[in-house]
Amino acid sequence: MAGATTVAGGLLTVDTVWTAANSPYLVQGDLTVPSGKTLTIQAGVEVQLVQGDSQNAGLDTARTELTINGTLLAQGSAASPIVFHAAGSTASSVWYGMVAGATASSVVLTHVDIENALRGVENDAPGSVLALSSSLLKYNYFALWLQNGNITLDSLLISNGFAGVQAVTQAGG
Repeated sequence: MAGATTVAGGLLTVDTVWTAANSPYLVQGDLTVPSGKTLTIQAGVEVQLVQGDSQNAGLDTARTELTINGTLLAQGSAASPIVFHAAGSTASSVWYGMVAGATASSVVLTHVDIENALRGVENDAPGSVLALSSSLLKYNYFALWLQNGNITLDSLLISNGFAGVQAVTQAGG
C-alpha cells in the first residue's frame, strides 16, 4: 500500500510512538509490546491489520494479533479517533484482535474504533489493567472476550457482530 508505514510484526524492542503523520500503519504479522515497553498511538492514527499472519505464531497462527504484555496508550479524541481495522476487507474475523496479555501493565483505549476482528479486545490480564472508553466496536465476531481481571468500560457502542461480550473462565480458575 503506497504511503503506508509497514510494520512487519514481532517484538517492539524500544518504546514506540505511532503518529498521525505516518499513518496508516499496515501491520503484517503478530506484533507484541513486551513487558517494560510502551506503544503510544496518537489521535487520528489508522492501523490496518492484514488477513493472515506473516509470523505464523501467537494465539491464532492464521490471524494477525496485537498483544500487549507491557503498556498500550491509544488515546484518540471524538474528532480524531484511532481506527483499527482489516486491510482491504470489511468482513468479521479477518484479524485476531488486541490482547491484554497476562503480564500487561496498562492498556488504555479511548476514542478507538475496532473493526473486523475475531475478538475486538481480549483481556487475559489480572487486576485493573484494561480501560476502554468512548469507543466503537463493530463487525467483530466477539467485541470483548474477557478471561481475567477487573476492567473499566465506559460509553461503548458495540454493533454488527455475533456476540458483544463473552466472559469466560479458564480451566481450574
